Amino acid sequence: MYATFPTMARSPDSVRLLSLTQLNRSVYEAVIEYRSDPIIHFFPGQYLELIIDREAFPFSIASAFNNQKSLQHQDDHVQIIDLHIGVSTTNSQSQKIIDHLQADKPFSLSLPKGSCYYDDTSDDPIIIIAASTGFAQAKSIIEHCSLYQKEQAIHLYWGTREQESLYMTHLLDKWSRQLNNITIHIAIQDEDGVLPKEREHLTPSIPIRRGMLKEVLVEDYTDLSPFKIFLCGSPNMVHHTLKALYPLNLRRENTFSDVFEYAPNMDDSQ
Repeated sequence: MYATFPTMARSPDSVRLLSLTQLNRSVYEAVIEYRSDPIIHFFPGQYLELIIDREAFPFSIASAFNNQKSLQHQDDHVQIIDLHIGVSTTNSQSQKIIDHLQADKPFSLSLPKGSCYYDDTSDDPIIIIAASTGFAQAKSIIEHCSLYQKEQAIHLYWGTREQESLYMTHLLDKWSRQLNNITIHIAIQDEDGVLPKEREHLTPSIPIRRGMLKEVLVEDYTDLSPFKIFLCGSPNMVHHTLKALYPLNLRRENTFSDVFEYAPNMDDSQ
């Protein structure tokens, strides 16, 4: 069952951490089970708040509602979700979250939240532009489209500063081999910001491009008007990418990002 409209955020009746796995040197995957009656629905691309010691931390839900892990339980009151938690030496809060979860201390959730989501209302082709752990939001949308057999074209652009920051590359390979409607591009930003002409490949069907996401997109498109576009990343990334894409007939009404709610920039208005 899939909800046909967003629901109000609430806390599940119970939550528990099933696993916490380090995916690379700076990203952890938290797999969490929640129970509620009735079950709390969410749309692909929405986020939740992880509540620790009465402090709320927002994270994109990195899985589709009724994902395969949840379906295995055959329990309408159970949902299993994934979160991608990025850590860095400059962000003490992120390490606090990891330490809390590793110590198996109590936490709660509030979900769903956000108006940036895939809602099944059209068959327009999709471009998902994700930076770093913005991949979590992209993953939720792609898993939903796969689970519910959506057939519109999906173009994923995932950018990181270095190739070592990529994670779940096995999943990218699986998508590229099994989903005929998805095209995946990886953008690695060089220190000098230069975009050389040569291309590399993560797999035979997944190119690695050198440069910033906005540079790669400008290279690939001249007209974005047919697309629904999802931007998944920091306010800085989203606003700079928007400025680069507006000259390519980007339609603001078909462009979605959580950044529009919590960090709007009037200079981006068109």
